[in-house]
This record gives sequence, C-alpha cells and structure tokens, in this order.
Amino acid sequence: MTVWIKLGALGDLSRPMLRAQGLLEARFGTVYVNSIREWAPGRKGWSLHWRGDAFDVSFKEDEIGATKAEVVEALPDGYDVVEYATSFHIEWDPKGGTD
Repeated sequence: MTVWIKLGALGDLSRPMLRAQGLLEARFGTVYVNSIREWAPGRKGWSLHWRGDAFDVSFKEDEIGATKAEVVEALPDGYDVVEYATSFHIEWDPKGGTD
C-alpha cells in the first residue's frame, strides 16, 4: 500500500482526515494526494482545505481510479465526497456534531 503526495500539496491534516486517508489506503491500496492545505483568497467561505479538513485524491496516477459510490462506501458518516474529472474532493464536514 502506498500514498503518493504531489509536490507542494503537503500540509497538516486533521485527525478525521488522517483517518480517511488510512481507510482509503486500506480499501484502494494506492492513494494519490493531489492537494491538502492549498490556499487561495476567498476559499475559506466554501472549502475546508485551509483548516486541514479536506484533501483531493485519486487512486490511479493519471485517472480517478474509482467510482464515487466506492469512495463513499469506504468512509463512515461525516465525510462529504465530491467527484471531479480526475479526482475526488473529500472533506470532514459532519452534520450536527464533531469527531
């Protein structure tokens, strides 16, 4: 099992996101982390990347490598999964409570 992290994508992850990374690695084997703590003006209003509660991943080097249903199934309640063309945006965003 391997986790590949894109150069420049490093940053601190919250404990729930570290848990998600481990669950995804256990399910899919190889995880390509494309973005963790990227910063952009105005992003705080809609993305949880800035506080370490989100990352973008794929499961094959140049393609998405899984279906959204497979990713959702691999994670417990409290995680949101958004599918993009080449990756998934995954964030810890529990409704009505925190971990």
